[in-house]
Amino acid sequence: MIDLMARALVLPMSRRRTIGLISGALLAGSAWRPRLAHAACGGNTPKACTQSGGAVVCVPNDYVCCNTDKCAQACRGYQECVGKSCSDTSKICGYPGGPYPNKSLTKFCSMDSTASNYCTSYEPQPIKLGWCCRVGEICGSKLNDCTCRGVQCGETLCCAPGEVCEGNFFGTRNACVKKCDDGKALCKGTCCKGDLVCTSDGCACPSGSVQRGIGKCVPPKEDPGDPPWAPLRNFFNMMGASGASHGGGGSRSMLGRPAQSGSPAIDAALVALAAVEGQAAAAALAFGEGKPDRAFRRTVRVGRVKPPTVVAGAGLDAASAAALNKLFAGEAKAYALAAASAKALWRARAAKAKGQRAFAKRQLRASSKFAGQAASALKRVPALRSAAASALTAGGVAEVIATEDQVTAFLAMVKSGALPADLRTALAGLGVGSKDLKRLRAGLLDQSMTSGVGPALIEPLQDSAGANDIKRVAAQLSKFSKRARRHPIAR
Repeated sequence: MIDLMARALVLPMSRRRTIGLISGALLAGSAWRPRLAHAACGGNTPKACTQSGGAVVCVPNDYVCCNTDKCAQACRGYQECVGKSCSDTSKICGYPGGPYPNKSLTKFCSMDSTASNYCTSYEPQPIKLGWCCRVGEICGSKLNDCTCRGVQCGETLCCAPGEVCEGNFFGTRNACVKKCDDGKALCKGTCCKGDLVCTSDGCACPSGSVQRGIGKCVPPKEDPGDPPWAPLRNFFNMMGASGASHGGGGSRSMLGRPAQSGSPAIDAALVALAAVEGQAAAAALAFGEGKPDRAFRRTVRVGRVKPPTVVAGAGLDAASAAALNKLFAGEAKAYALAAASAKALWRARAAKAKGQRAFAKRQLRASSKFAGQAASALKRVPALRSAAASALTAGGVAEVIATEDQVTAFLAMVKSGALPADLRTALAGLGVGSKDLKRLRAGLLDQSMTSGVGPALIEPLQDSAGANDIKRVAAQLSKFSKRARRHPIAR
């Protein structure tokens, strides 16, 4: 006990952390002493840790028993029992009631130390002392030592060199965004390319023109234009959900590591969320980054998508699984229609360029029809997202936090030219083909790692700004549908 208290008073650390260590020392000096007779555990300490000699200590349910030959003892919920002592783990970051309860501080740092007390016969035992930093910060060699090489972004982020802090990004949170290659200022978190200029709604064509493809603006009579659909949030959510479902850190393959959730059912839900976000991004990129399709003589049909199915299991109740499956089915249908609209639009452009007026008319009308149907389907998605979030909350499903290590590992895999096998399979079932994957990979690599870190399961579904994004996309698809149907090419 004296060793623990002395360490708490000498090491540089926050007041909260100091109090936590001293409290642990007091617990080691009293509650962990051997006791052969005791009343049944209950109340706030219902869990009994029983030592082979008969000693018992009553602790909260989230504590981890760590008995020795001299004591019945336990570690706190954010620790693990190593040998005869307790070491901090990454759970300490965001742990309710712990020294670092802020769930957005997900950078886990640790240092080697020792502990000794009565329970270890006063022999020094190796332990790890942990602390939490802002996402993007570098862990120092001392307790609570965090270094930001770039600029601090709000209370929880540290932007890397070459990134800038976008305050109140998407209307909900701060984010680190990469600077534009041409030196121009960011516009609503993105870089305006080609003919595009910065407006109050983001990058757009100058008044009197419409956008066709990447940064190209043309007269409205020449082309109906693309629906303004930026997939940034889809990328961020995809990085977070996929990173959290595949673990992170170290040099081993992501597929060989357990996920943070510790539940196959939750892992499957995260992969499904990432896949649907990827399908949405692929549909958006199909409009903005597509190319004229010479197969304009062929009729475009909506792809038969098979959204991932989530099954109830540890940590995920049946009602939550059912609500998620309804959401995935609704989103998959909407984005499949949007993808079909994009394909028909680029076939119409190719037909027009070849002077095939009849085919251009047919394809543009098809694009208009699919866009209108996608808009109608998307209008139902916000309610499905809200219902899924409510079901998860009511079912007591724990939020999953995508850590910096996990998102970094995911982006490293993307950079190497691959995606996790289960995510590829889920995307394939949603109609995301090889061309779509190529565009997705390029888009993911263009994102800042820090922007994908944070809550990955429930909060994204509750996000009102995310719901507003979907409503805005539905409105834009609806406007495009009317504009395309009335365009001279479609008459």
